[in-house]
Amino acid sequence: KISGMIDESMDKEQMAEPPKPWEFRSKPAWQRLIIMLGGVTVNFLLAVIIYIGLAYAYGDQYVRMDSLKDGFAITQPEIGEKLGLQNGDNIVAVDGEKIVRFKDVMMELINGNTMTIKRDGKVFDQEIPVDFINTLLEQDKKQAFLSPRRLFVFEKVAKKSHNADLDIQKGDKPVRINGTSVQYYDMFTSALEANKGKTVSLVVERNGEEKTLSAKINEAAKLGVIVNGVSIEEHEKLGLYKIETITYTFIESIPAGWKKGVSTLQSYIKQIKKIFNPDTGAYKGVGGFAAIGGMFPDSWDWPAFWATTAFISIILAFMNILPIPALDGGHVMFLLY
Repeated sequence: KISGMIDESMDKEQMAEPPKPWEFRSKPAWQRLIIMLGGVTVNFLLAVIIYIGLAYAYGDQYVRMDSLKDGFAITQPEIGEKLGLQNGDNIVAVDGEKIVRFKDVMMELINGNTMTIKRDGKVFDQEIPVDFINTLLEQDKKQAFLSPRRLFVFEKVAKKSHNADLDIQKGDKPVRINGTSVQYYDMFTSALEANKGKTVSLVVERNGEEKTLSAKINEAAKLGVIVNGVSIEEHEKLGLYKIETITYTFIESIPAGWKKGVSTLQSYIKQIKKIFNPDTGAYKGVGGFAAIGGMFPDSWDWPAFWATTAFISIILAFMNILPIPALDGGHVMFLLY
C-alpha cells in the first residue's frame, strides 16, 4: 500500500487528513506518473528477460513455411472446411505479411483477415471467416488443426483384424490404394474413407520393390493394420521440408528477446481488438484464473512453462495500462490530465 493514495483498501480516513510531505499525493505529477508506470514497465521487462533466457538457453527451431514441399495436412477437417482449406495447401502470407515459421501460422490466422494460399501451383487470396475464433473455441479437441504432411510405414496387422491374412511386414511403405497415391497419412485416411466396405488393391514398397496386395476396408474405414510415423529427420532428408535451427550467444539473445516481447505484445493487442467485435465470438474465450491455469502444459516442460509465464506477464502489463479506474492505467490517465 502506498501512503497517501486511494487504492484497493479505500482508506478514506487517511485521505481526509491534511497531506503529509512523504505521501504519494504530495509528490509532483511526473513523480507519481513514474510510480504508476513502474509495475507495467517491470511486467513487460520481466517478459523480455524471460524471452532472452529462452533464446540463450534453447535457441529457436522451426519448420520453414516455404519449405513444405507438398503443403500441410488438415488434422481437424471441420475447421479446415470452415476456412476453405484442403490437404496439400500452403498458407504463404496473412494480411500480406509472409509467414516464415510454420508454428506461427495458427496465431496469424487468429489475428488476420485475409490469407494467401498456394494450391496446385496457383496462389490466391481468401478471406478468413470473421467467426473463425468462435469455430476454434467450440471444438472439443483444443489442438492445432494443421500439421506438416507426415510419411508413415506399416508395422504389422493388428490383433483380431478383419485382414488377419494380409501379407504386411514391418517397414512396408504404402504406395497406392486402387491406383490412388497414399504417400502421406492424410491421403491414406482419405482413401480408406472413400473405399470403406470394399476390397481394394493395396500397393506397398518392400525392399525397394512394389508388391500388390488385396485388402478389405471395413465400414468404419479401417484397414486393421498398425502404422508408425517416420522421423522428422527422415522427412528433412527426403527434402519434404526444412527445419531451421538458430542458436544465440548471450549478446545475440538480448535483441532476440526484446523482439519476441514486442511481437507478443502486438499480437495480444490484435486479439483484444477481436474480442470487441461480437461477430468473432472471441469474447467466449475470455476467462479468469482458471483460464490462465489452463494455459500451462499438462506435463512439466521448462521452455513451455517460461514462455507461458512471459506471456501472462505481458497480459498483465497490457491490462493494467488500460485507462480503467482503479487500475494503473486509470491513475495514469488522471495524472496525464
